[in-house]
Amino acid sequence: MLEDTAEKFDFAVSSEKFKYTCRRYSFLTKSAKIKPDINFKELTQSYSSLQNRLKLNLPSVSKEEAITEAGKLLRELGYVDGAYIPAMLEREELVTTYIGMGLAIPHGTTHGDDVIHKTGIVLLQYPDGIQFGDEKAQLVIGIAGKGGEHMEVLSKICLALEDEKLLNKMKTTNDKEWILKQLS
Repeated sequence: MLEDTAEKFDFAVSSEKFKYTCRRYSFLTKSAKIKPDINFKELTQSYSSLQNRLKLNLPSVSKEEAITEAGKLLRELGYVDGAYIPAMLEREELVTTYIGMGLAIPHGTTHGDDVIHKTGIVLLQYPDGIQFGDEKAQLVIGIAGKGGEHMEVLSKICLALEDEKLLNKMKTTNDKEWILKQLS
């Protein structure tokens, strides 16, 4: 009984942290007058190329290994060069990229066009979770934003995943097509 209540409280706190973080990204995007020309559908448009951006049912590893894996995938897909991976780990040391409700969105510290070639996202699913401090992330969404576009990408990810039922299903589903549909 007490364990059940604690679990509900933890979920409510995580849910509020997630919603607060998403509102903050949305506010920062609007207040900084970031160009609204990033089309989330374009980031996830090509079915075959997005299939390569998704890795599902991965075994739990350390958060550093998960962030590195996201960075490697961003590099392999041509979004960034290898210098971006240490920048992603540096960002995590400065402030956690865990935003609540089982979701972490690692991204690098500020870099120029020589490191980030184009804006992109990758999604790694760890059903058993990755430890981020006292929290666990089942979804690790690595992003790279060219020309400061990362704030808008963060905001759009939050909007796409604000439905708790959808987010919870995404943490465990084996259906890449369903995930693609949700992010399109």
